[in-house]
Amino acid sequence: MRYSNLPTLTKDRKIFLSTSDIKIDKNDFLYKNIEYKGERLDFLAYKHFGDGKYWYIIAMFNDITNPLVIDKATLSIPLSLRDVEDYISSQNSAGT
Repeated sequence: MRYSNLPTLTKDRKIFLSTSDIKIDKNDFLYKNIEYKGERLDFLAYKHFGDGKYWYIIAMFNDITNPLVIDKATLSIPLSLRDVEDYISSQNSAGT
């Protein structure tokens, strides 16, 4: 299955095995809300970030632990992918 193996985010030997390992307070970021119409997260990532590989950012930003089961009518999309990536990197660094 497409989402059976969540990406492994590593930095400085700390490994996060799923999107639930790092908590993101979306109020720390600028974001927009979109109506969720059942699209796959990789399609949304491509639409908003230009690359489907960032689907996990949308999952983390919306506390989605299983991308196959999304029970939300609205999803929040961060306006700056780089800011969220920098935050994730800092959390990876802090955990070591």
